[in-house]
Amino acid sequence: PVSAMPDEMLTPGPGQVKALFVVGGNPAAALPDQLRTIEALQSLELLVTADIVMSETAKLAHYVVAPTMQVETPSFRSDAPPSFYANAYGGMRDAMASYSPALVDPPEGSDVIEEWELYYGIAQRMGIQLRMNPMAILYSGPRPKQKPVPPAFDMVNKPTTDQIIEMMTASARVPLEEVKRHPHG
Repeated sequence: PVSAMPDEMLTPGPGQVKALFVVGGNPAAALPDQLRTIEALQSLELLVTADIVMSETAKLAHYVVAPTMQVETPSFRSDAPPSFYANAYGGMRDAMASYSPALVDPPEGSDVIEEWELYYGIAQRMGIQLRMNPMAILYSGPRPKQKPVPPAFDMVNKPTTDQIIEMMTASARVPLEEVKRHPHG
């Protein structure tokens, strides 16, 4: 649980958390017992955050990675909730999927990256093969008897965000190309 995170950073011994990468969060302001959380974050040997503002966590970080903004990257959504619990009380009213291309380019001369590129670059430099975790909630065929091997990322030629979205939706009921033909979903 997130509330135990400061203890995992501050308690010496095997398994002590000594590095933390933060994406889409601000633990210095969001976790209970803020003073202990800040103490824990300051104790880390490495704290990296991807943030669009100089948040409380960014102010403590060893490295702050400037990510692209929502309108600077392609995206998609489907009628499947982002987790098994989100919208579980009511679900979606209608089946829905949409794709949005990047609407604008990042500012000229900026060195922003999409958050996934940070982890891809680290894995690439470490010689780690990344695989796409199949989104079972988007899978629409009969369930295979054996768990399929997730598709591997090309670790030499960095994929585009569109290629990653294609991998994520490869087994969706409606092909991504069809979804793209309907800009309003």
